Amino acid sequence: MAGGLAARPVGTTGIAYPIGTGAAAYNPGLQMMGARQVQGLQVRQGATNPFTGGGIGGQQNQQQQYQLQQQQQANQLQLLAAALSMPNVLNDSDRNLTIAKLNQLQAYWGQGTGVVDSQGQTVTFAKDSPFACLKTVLYSRLPEARDENGLVALIIHLAEDSVRPKSDAISTGIHQLAGSKPNLSVHIDSIRPLPSNKTEVVMYILERSPVSGTTERLKASQVYAFLKGPTAANGLKSLSVGDVILQSGLTTEQKKTYLARPPQGIDEAMWDRAKRDNPDPERLIPVPIYGFTELKARLEQQQLQRQQHQARVEVIARDIEKVRHDHASTMAKLAQYKRRHLELGHRLLRVLVRQEVMRKTGYSVQADEDHLRA
Repeated sequence: MAGGLAARPVGTTGIAYPIGTGAAAYNPGLQMMGARQVQGLQVRQGATNPFTGGGIGGQQNQQQQYQLQQQQQANQLQLLAAALSMPNVLNDSDRNLTIAKLNQLQAYWGQGTGVVDSQGQTVTFAKDSPFACLKTVLYSRLPEARDENGLVALIIHLAEDSVRPKSDAISTGIHQLAGSKPNLSVHIDSIRPLPSNKTEVVMYILERSPVSGTTERLKASQVYAFLKGPTAANGLKSLSVGDVILQSGLTTEQKKTYLARPPQGIDEAMWDRAKRDNPDPERLIPVPIYGFTELKARLEQQQLQRQQHQARVEVIARDIEKVRHDHASTMAKLAQYKRRHLELGHRLLRVLVRQEVMRKTGYSVQADEDHLRA
């Protein structure tokens, strides 16, 4: 959410009006949206990766990984259904029913581990499970930056005061993760505080062409895919980076693909209603919120943005007061200069009169002068 949160419940769907002006701020909803955008829409295009010199991981390998993930999700869903309907843990149907109710309670809450059978097979209840009920859909402002701008946000688990002096070290660390290639350079675009003593560092990477010598920014999707890969995980951890977020907006086709199917754990009716009730489809996009933790994060973001806006309003108020004071001083000086100008005009007129009298001394009155006297 770029800016803050102003929630208005709409049945099971909420609404969050972003009030910031920059790119989308850190929140779990846009984080998930960015992952889906890159992994499902951009990375599979097999674009050239400047970090490795070839395709980004290989399009075929990514498709295989995607199919494997889908199969794992299907198996997990089967175990989840078994744990909630009738787990076969004991040779007693009543006790198994009691275990099923306990599993249902954990699934409703979206947290905990349920027992499936007597072999000790378990299933973990996630907050984005279809059976979890503590979830809703809110609206977040779409980032205004494009993929060509190359902006990627690093969420650092340190306060802003600790991060700003280390901005050069962060750039150097990211450059080392990219292989310390001489044709790549890392630049910090902005640094701003986040709730819970975290800091958002927005960066981009410039690539210099060895042939023409011109530089251009790497696409945000390329940088995001690299930083989210396994090769950069340990390096980012040493820099206290907790997460990486894509800062580019969606194209029309990508937005259509994102809205086509609901996120994990969100039923189609809720998702369709969120799309239908979107107050500004051009600037806002629905994102899921799971549990109180993510909702609290958005509330903290709103409070932080409110403090920043209030501080900015106070700065503007001081500037306006200074301008008013300067304006009053200028008007007073202007009135003083007008009086001075009038006095000097009168003095000049008296001097001219005396000069003319002295010049005409000894001469008779001329006809035109006599006419003026009459």
